[in-house]
Order: sequence, then structure tokens, then C-alpha cells
Amino acid sequence: MELDADEATVWGLRAAVYGHLGRYDQALADLDRSIALDPADGHTHRQRALALTSLGRIEEARSELSTAVRLAPDSSRFAATRGTINLLTGRLTEALADFDRALELGAAPTHTLARRGKTHLLRGDTPRALADFDRALADVGTSATATATVLSLKAGCLRRAGQLDAAREAVEAAREAMHSGSGGDPDAGLVVRYEEAMLAAVLGGNATAHVNAAAAASTNGDAWAALRAAESLARAFGHGPSGHDSDSSLGTGRGTGTNRVPDTARVTGPDRDRAPNPHSASALHGSGVPSAPTPLLETPLISTESVAVLARCALGDWPGAEALIAELLDGGSWEAVAETELGLRDLVRVPGADTERLESMRSGLIRHLRVTAAGPA
Repeated sequence: MELDADEATVWGLRAAVYGHLGRYDQALADLDRSIALDPADGHTHRQRALALTSLGRIEEARSELSTAVRLAPDSSRFAATRGTINLLTGRLTEALADFDRALELGAAPTHTLARRGKTHLLRGDTPRALADFDRALADVGTSATATATVLSLKAGCLRRAGQLDAAREAVEAAREAMHSGSGGDPDAGLVVRYEEAMLAAVLGGNATAHVNAAAAASTNGDAWAALRAAESLARAFGHGPSGHDSDSSLGTGRGTGTNRVPDTARVTGPDRDRAPNPHSASALHGSGVPSAPTPLLETPLISTESVAVLARCALGDWPGAEALIAELLDGGSWEAVAETELGLRDLVRVPGADTERLESMRSGLIRHLRVTAAGPA
């Protein structure tokens, strides 16, 4: 199409199309042109941050988001997006501050509270995480996917607190929500199956996390085998480490084409702080433009990589788990590594687990987290 180079909006609109198609390099080039013409448009800076993140240029993306926040300090969307990237890179204290600010400014509560709850969880503050998940559920509305996802996260908090009956009730409610209204959403299904398997491990005791074939035939083994099948299917369809080639994959903090943070369990909600910007990809929804994978910063809550590692550990597939951990440490985000470490910590507590192997894996992840965290926890 012919473009009027004097119109920043036109460049922004074409960038939105490129972003929607997963052509992030071309989107970035058009956004640079748009910003050159109108450097004070915070929405364009946010879209540029999304493109940079999907190209693996995480620190540049964070700087771009800070520019957006400076230009529009009363935007809940910009604060929430910067909170997400702070969580992604291990800046947990800063992430909490951004999510707090976003909620003060009227950000969509379900999405922002779920994010803040996950931040508390990775800080080891289960009570605050549980409180945020409860608040998110109170505002979730009719979204079955969001309900199933947040209920599963809540179940994990209850399980860690030893409230196993309440955890089981939450998992059952999550399963019902998933089957009744999500249309078989693979991301919601994955997080529900993960918590089902983890709870089965705790309730079933030593049939899980053994290095023997009997685990796969046990009730617990069945749960983990189903989970492994589900995450393998998700990755085959582009939700995990091997799902995309280099020009359409989602970013992880590397700019090498090995970007492996998946588009995962989604909790979405309307942006309540202002009208939609015509530059953004969201303005094109329903327009007939083919849909690309969701940009990294928009939605992930549970990483497929973490689920893949934990399922293999529980089934005694140690070579498979170690291979996936090597991939995770090579190209995964701080957030995904932290999720995996938390899951390994959960498995260590299961009676009969191979604690020596699990603790060895945990130690490697903890060292990586300490080295790569971009800010104080």
C-alpha cells in the first residue's frame, strides 16, 4: 500500500498488522517511523515494547515501556505492561509496585490481580498470592478460561498451605469451568491438568516421582502422563519451546531466534484506562486480519516449559527433564525458570520422591536465578 510518511498513525496501523501476523521486525521498523513523527504517543512506545519483547530484546522493551509510563503516568495499561516485563525478568519488587499502580489507576482487575498474585507466589508469599487470586476470581465475570486458570493457581496456594480439601475443591471447580465454557482451550486445560497432577502426587504419596515404569500405571502416573501428553500437544501447536521458527516465535530475552517463552494460560480483560489506540493490534481484532501468536507480554501465566520439565520428573524421565532444563536455561525467561524451581520444590515434598535428583536440579536453577535476576526480589 502507499503510505503518507507524514502520518504517524498510518505507520502505526501498518505496524499493528505486521505485529498481528508475527512479523515483528517489520512492525518495529514502522513503529520507529511512527515515533520519529510523533514521539509523544505513549501507545506507540508500548507497541514498540511488545515488538521488542517478541524479538527477545527484553531490556530495550523495558526502557521503551518506561518511556510510555513517563508520557502517560495515569495509564493503567502502561503500568501493568511494565509490571509484566519486570516479572518476566525477575524484578519482583518493581513488578509489585507497577501492578499496585495499575490497580489504583483502574486496570482490569482479573488480569492484573492474577499477575500480582503470581509475583507474590514467586516471592514465596503464599498468603498474599492467595488473597490476590481470590480477588481476581471475584471479578472474573463469565470467562471460563480465566476462571479455570485462576482457580488452578489458587488450588496450588491451598495445596502448599496444607489445605488439601480446599485445594481439591478448587481443582474440581477449575475442571468444571474448563469443560463447561472454555471450548477446550488448551492453555486453560494445561494449567488445570498440572494442578490435578500435582495434587494427585500429594494425596497419593509415593506412587509419584519414582524412577520406574510403575509410576505410569498408577493413578498418579496417569495424571502426569496425561499432563505430559497435553503439554507435548501444546508445544507441537506452537505454545512452547519447539513450536515456532525464528521469524514468528515469541521472545524470551534472547535475540537469536531460539525464543522459547510460550503463549500460555490466558487471563484477559478490557483495558479500562482509556479508549483503544488505532495504532494497536487490538484495533484490528475482528477485521479479517489473520491472527499470529499472542505477544509475550499480553498473557502468559504458566509456562509450558515448566510443565514439561515437571511432568518428566514425576514420571522418572530424567534425561528428558534434563534436556528441557538445558533448553530453559539457554533461552527461557527468569519467570519460567522460577516457576520450574517452585514446581521442583513441590515435588521434593512428595513422599517417595527422588529428592537427590530433584534437589540437584533445583540447585542449578537457583544458581541461574541468582545470576540472571535483573532486580531485587
